[in-house]
Amino acid sequence: MKIGFIGDTILSNNLTVDDRLRDLLLQNDFNIANLEAPFIKKSYRATKGMGLHQLSDSCQILHDLNIKGVSLANNHLMDFGEEGLINTLEVLKQNQIGYFGAGRNRAESLQPLCIEHKNKSYRFYGGMQDYFQKKHFAGKKKAGAAPWPLKDYETTPEDSHNFLFLHWNQEFELLPEPASKYYAEQLGDSYQLIIGSHAHCYQGAQIKGQTPIVYSLGNFSLPHQQYYKTFLKPYPAHCYTGLIYIWNSESEDELIYCQIDKNGEAVSFLKKERISDFIQTNQAICEPLKVSYKDYRRHYQQNRKYSKRPVLSTNKLVNQLIFKGYIRGLLLFQKIEIFIAAVLDTFGVRKIFKQLLSKFIKRYQ
Repeated sequence: MKIGFIGDTILSNNLTVDDRLRDLLLQNDFNIANLEAPFIKKSYRATKGMGLHQLSDSCQILHDLNIKGVSLANNHLMDFGEEGLINTLEVLKQNQIGYFGAGRNRAESLQPLCIEHKNKSYRFYGGMQDYFQKKHFAGKKKAGAAPWPLKDYETTPEDSHNFLFLHWNQEFELLPEPASKYYAEQLGDSYQLIIGSHAHCYQGAQIKGQTPIVYSLGNFSLPHQQYYKTFLKPYPAHCYTGLIYIWNSESEDELIYCQIDKNGEAVSFLKKERISDFIQTNQAICEPLKVSYKDYRRHYQQNRKYSKRPVLSTNKLVNQLIFKGYIRGLLLFQKIEIFIAAVLDTFGVRKIFKQLLSKFIKRYQ
């Protein structure tokens, strides 16, 4: 049995996947992906977030890539409110694509996707780290994502193969949060595999007991510069390489190294001359994960890429007070940036304004 796990994915009718890579995905029994944005109709308007999206008619591409199920637990799922999420669920159902990690209410969001294959049961659970704003999460009568951490994820049937797909850690950061390491290690042998997303870059891996923990696969297909009605800056350079993780029940698991173009819409194998550098860089990330939580936390604070960001705690109250405030400030800045970019596009002076900014702000250069 071979199941491929694919990172952050937004579909586009301009998407091109290298023929050899597509053939590899078709050779798996099936694939599971993180679907990073809702399916919307052209008439929809972004109401709750930054406006990442994909049009409903692009769902067929999931079949073309042998993707049988998707995780919906992510922070862009509600960019078009409950309307966008409900439409996404309906589109997936119409196209016979399974989903998990979100639902029309909290009870549905916690239900795993169960796939029966060759007389065996495979269950996929999903959740999103709970430091995000309340609007992202499902309630008793409200659609949204399932929260993480939550004890519900630990009660998995012993007679099935169980997988956990989590949206966690920090964007663009090469090192996983110490709290993520702590929680993942508590799960013991409850899962055959724990996979992460959200960082948009690979974040290393470790094995706890018999369970591989892959903290982030990175991007697969992500036209990330395209927000609702406007375009923003590219991602950092290390976000253009990622992994496909192939879980194999009868042999060793496999890692497939991928790269995407600057538009996030052309996916291919990573060039041979770059693979050794990629492996070497990520071995340096993986090695410190072998130490204790406290020692790794110290390593993380000293070596993380974005040192001004707060560090996630294992204390939920601390995260509510500190991390949520940080996220709110970040989202406010992004909304202002998107609004200004859209206005400048309307008047056709975006390029000129960007050139002026680049003289004073490094990231616009």
